[in-house]
Amino acid sequence: MTDYFKYYEDNPYIEECNHSWTHANDQYKKFYSNEQTSVADILKNQSTLKLQDKIVRLPGRNMWRLDGKSKNDGASGVQTADGLAKLGYKVIGWDLEWAHHAKDGTPVQSVQAIYKQIVNQLESNKTFTKNNIVVLIHDEMFQNKWEESELKQLVDLLKKHDNYIFEQIKFYPQ
Repeated sequence: MTDYFKYYEDNPYIEECNHSWTHANDQYKKFYSNEQTSVADILKNQSTLKLQDKIVRLPGRNMWRLDGKSKNDGASGVQTADGLAKLGYKVIGWDLEWAHHAKDGTPVQSVQAIYKQIVNQLESNKTFTKNNIVVLIHDEMFQNKWEESELKQLVDLLKKHDNYIFEQIKFYPQ
């Protein structure tokens, strides 16, 4: 297991950020009902994994807390997001989700459809931060070779835009 973590730590193309210790045991409403417990869960993950940056995406929630700017998704977790922001965390949400089927993890949208959604959101300034977009893509979507090629196709399409830059989340503007 140590080799596994070392691979991630040493790989410059992988950025390790916080997403909680328990992922709320998939009981989000209960998890967020106690700010102290939910924040402690995230702090435990930070400490155990020795994460360098204080960047977190809340499990099951699309919330933002950056430089005094905030956005909530209407679900529970507001106090947790606020508490983490007070502790100096960047709470990152997403602007667009490449959805997947729960049964088998396969993408819902085609490569072309998600590509068009990305371009449209950027062009219409419908993102948390103008000229920036965070796309949530779940790892279970790309377990098979053909699925990996879909991700590659999307990246290749986006790279055709001279003004599009792929960047690590730690460089997201504040």
